[in-house]
Amino acid sequence: MFEWLRRKIRLEQMNSGLVSAFTKIKEDLHMQKRVLADLHENHHVFKKHTSINHQRIADWIKHFDASISKLDQDVRVLENRLDDDFEKLSTASLNLFQEAYAKNIKDAQAVKKEVLKEVEVFLSESKHKQGEKANVANISNVKPVMQEPYFDSLSNPEKWLVGVLFNA
Repeated sequence: MFEWLRRKIRLEQMNSGLVSAFTKIKEDLHMQKRVLADLHENHHVFKKHTSINHQRIADWIKHFDASISKLDQDVRVLENRLDDDFEKLSTASLNLFQEAYAKNIKDAQAVKKEVLKEVEVFLSESKHKQGEKANVANISNVKPVMQEPYFDSLSNPEKWLVGVLFNA
């Protein structure tokens, strides 16, 4: 006799359970919608920061490339200067020994003194040339074209990339 009452109670319990389940699903969907809206809104900010970081990394790469090119050029100039100076020193030494041989100078001390005099003259000339070149280099480097970026102002990914580029 109370069977219909039990069925009604079960239907009401099932109905309330379904209503609460769908209410929770609706709340979850609403929460996901808010999260997606926040992500969409913040995406533009992240995109802007990423673009700025990429530009800073590109600036660092250009700076390192220019520095490496300058260093390569300086090394080539230094190598050429060393080759020229060595050639001059070798020629001067050879000439001194030829003169000593031609004059039949058998005293080794006299030959050494002549060679040392020539080496001193050579060294004083090269120091004078280096001083002039250093002054010219200082004048040309008074105002750099691009201000050197500071390492501490970089973000962690930029510091990592700079470290990789520097070690390469």
